[in-house]
This record gives sequence, C-alpha cells and structure tokens, in this order.
Amino acid sequence: MRARDNPLAAGRFDRVRYRFPDGHSMEELLARLRARKMRGALVGGEGRGKSTLLGEIGDLLIDEGYSVLRITLHLGESRLPRKLAGKLATADGRTAVLVDGAEQLSLSSWLRLRVSVRNAGVLLITSHREGLLPTILHCGTSPELLEGILDELAPDRPADFPSAEHLWRKHRGDLRQALFETYDAWARL
Repeated sequence: MRARDNPLAAGRFDRVRYRFPDGHSMEELLARLRARKMRGALVGGEGRGKSTLLGEIGDLLIDEGYSVLRITLHLGESRLPRKLAGKLATADGRTAVLVDGAEQLSLSSWLRLRVSVRNAGVLLITSHREGLLPTILHCGTSPELLEGILDELAPDRPADFPSAEHLWRKHRGDLRQALFETYDAWARL
C-alpha cells in the first residue's frame, strides 16, 4: 500500500479538528481568554490536542484581523530564536503571539518573552504544566475521543484492528502516538 493511500497517514490526522469536552466550546474558550485580558494557556500532556487547538484559535484570530506570530518550540529549545526579537518588539494590540511548547523556555527566556510582548493584543501558549499563564483549558483525551477520530478517518476498519481503548491505554492517553500506531496497523492489512 502506498503511504498516501493509508487513511491514517499523518497528513490526514493533522486535519482533524479539535473536539471540545462536554460543556466546553470555542466560544466559551474565547470568552475565558478575553476575561483574562487575552493572556492564557492551553495545558495538557503530549498528544492531547493543544497544538491543534492553538492552530484553530490562530486561524480565528486572523479572521478577527489580528496579525498572528506563531512560535513552535521543540524539546530542548530553551530560548527563542534570535530572529524573532525584532518581530516580538514590534508586537502591538493587533498582534497575537502564539507559543507552542512554552514550558521548554528557561525562566530568563520566558521573562524576556513576557516583557517583549507586553503590548501584544494576545499571548496564548501551550504548556505541559500549569503556572506560566492562567489556564483557559486543560486538554485531555479519552478512548471515546480516539474512537471518534478513528471513525472519522477510517470508518471501515476491520474487526481485528486495534481497539481505541487498547491504543489509548497503551499510549497513556497520547493520541498522537496512538494514531501513529494505527497508521502502521493499517499498512500491515
């Protein structure tokens, strides 16, 4: 099977929209962000949908007329790239700064970022831990959530395909890793 024919290819599950837990919605989330003067954090472990949700919020902010500056930090990146200093310094009330992986930053880099974007209209981050900014949503997962995503991507899975419950438990709720495994399982069919 060619990789592009696999319904569980990463390029396909990257397009799955964030699914809010019961009682939450995008409108409610944005209201909480506004109540916190457009400063907030999406918090949760790896593979919980934080980056997906951050991207969707960024798209909405663009629609609202914000200039969006997206910063993605990877494991071990404790400082912001120097090339961002000028962009951050010119952030104004119509600039939204979105930082994915803010927990990677050292304390001094985090403090420099906060000072640099003090005039920005929005500062929204993802983090694996609470405390950097007020938490506006704690992102979590469930076997039912994984089942829904699998139903969307590959509704005709064979009966012997790994169950969402098994995958969710095996990967401790990390949906990204669970979905990577489903790609391999589908390729073996």
